[in-house]
Amino acid sequence: MTQRYFLAAKKRLPIGIFGRKETKRVERDKAFLGSELDFAAIVVREIKKTEIPSHLRNPFCVSITPEGGQFKNGCETSLKCLQLLFNYIQDMKDELFTLEFYTAWYGEENNPVSNYSELNFKDLVSPLQLILADREYVLLTKKDW
Repeated sequence: MTQRYFLAAKKRLPIGIFGRKETKRVERDKAFLGSELDFAAIVVREIKKTEIPSHLRNPFCVSITPEGGQFKNGCETSLKCLQLLFNYIQDMKDELFTLEFYTAWYGEENNPVSNYSELNFKDLVSPLQLILADREYVLLTKKDW
């Protein structure tokens, strides 16, 4: 089974591949990567409204896939993926009042949330804070109260 990760906001979120480092050698539209660490990236895709987990309230939702790693503490590629996700969120925090972050196994996205928490953007100081358990929901906010 595949662990799925979602971010949802009130405005469109940037999509694409973030963090992959390709070498300069290219043959017939094929890019070459120097190492596993170069390959590690996050892929952010917009998803259809019918695929948005029922727990997410914001209209614009993306799925985030760590490629070459995972969103967990451990090997160098996984730490790179966590750092890329952290940077992605940090880059958007000034434009957003809230951002929903949720994870679930494929096919279990609408099962009950196992853990709910809120975290102020200013208190998000480490990529390790983005390691979530299955069906964990975190609401990132700008609330100062």
